[in-house]
Amino acid sequence: MKPRFPARRLYRALRQELCVQLRLILRVENAVRGGRAAALHDLRVAIRRLRVLLRAFRAPLAATRADELDQRWRDCTLQLSAPRDVDVWLELLHAQPATPPRALRKLEQLQRRQKAALNTRLGSYTYFELKRDTQQLVETEAPAALEAAIRKLTRAAAEAWRNALAQVRKRGQADVARRLTAAHRLRLVCRRARYLAEFFSMVTEDSAAEAKRWRALARRHKAVQDALGALHDSSNLRAGLRQHRVPCPPALAEALNRQQKKSRREFQRAWRKLAAG
Repeated sequence: MKPRFPARRLYRALRQELCVQLRLILRVENAVRGGRAAALHDLRVAIRRLRVLLRAFRAPLAATRADELDQRWRDCTLQLSAPRDVDVWLELLHAQPATPPRALRKLEQLQRRQKAALNTRLGSYTYFELKRDTQQLVETEAPAALEAAIRKLTRAAAEAWRNALAQVRKRGQADVARRLTAAHRLRLVCRRARYLAEFFSMVTEDSAAEAKRWRALARRHKAVQDALGALHDSSNLRAGLRQHRVPCPPALAEALNRQQKKSRREFQRAWRKLAAG
């Protein structure tokens, strides 16, 4: 399926979606500072969606600071990864009856330290500048650049989708079910394709059938992403326990092994559906 949208419609949808993701970033900030794990997740998702659009429409946005801001937001998400990892670890451990209380206490202490460091980052002038510059891009620079390069929008959309699918096919050829690094890379490119498909479904607002097809594509990529995400979380938890010298008792190790096997089965089913088209 190829994106074939009128340039003017793409222009309106892109402007709107950039504004939506920036508003989400600004809206959840206080909740993130308050320690809400769900808000931190929402912040990371909004940043990723913003970055996907900045990269997909890099050519029409070449006259702006889109590339620079993409990299600055990338650095920001890397700083958000550690506290999000601890949130996920604790969620997984609380769901396992075999988890020793000592492990929970140690990770809860780590969580408090990570949250304090995160609040410091979100209160920094560097983060303030990033939000300010992004707002200027979204409200002023991007609209002018997109208007000037409006004939490039349809081509940029088609190229972004073609590249996303090529990356999914390429990453899917690796031994994903066994190699965790390959699984992580495939998860990232499936997530990128999913976000693009969801965006394109909004562009086709006057064609219900076409929007439905884009949403179906997004769901198939999301199913692969979710299965690999569960595999990544359980594997990452093991690494985190070792890194922070928290013992993993046999019962917990067995529970994690079962979760990984289940995630691999779910991945295989989701991948077959995605590959079948």
